[in-house]
Amino acid sequence: MRKPLPDTRSSITTKITSDSIDAYITVGFYENNQPGEVFIKIAKMGSFMSTMMDQIGKQASILLQTGHTGSSVVEKWKHISGEGGVLLAKIAEAFEKSVSLMGGQIDKGNE
Repeated sequence: MRKPLPDTRSSITTKITSDSIDAYITVGFYENNQPGEVFIKIAKMGSFMSTMMDQIGKQASILLQTGHTGSSVVEKWKHISGEGGVLLAKIAEAFEKSVSLMGGQIDKGNE
């Protein structure tokens, strides 16, 4: 069952650059500083790549809201190869950094 996020919540947005592609990852947090939502925006890319990153963020959010750990989400991103694989690895690093900055634990799910 999905655990809803509070109406007002903390978030961190990080800019990532990979192969001259700028991306922004925003991580929203629960009151206990555990991640609960992820938004990924790609600057100056076609609609296909933008839509893909948007869907990856939505899927990650659903996983986090249903009790999966941040590390289980990140582990999947780090092992994607091909077009977008390097960018997703950098997004994974930014996600981990955001959780760390908020004092959350990447290995803890949202109970």
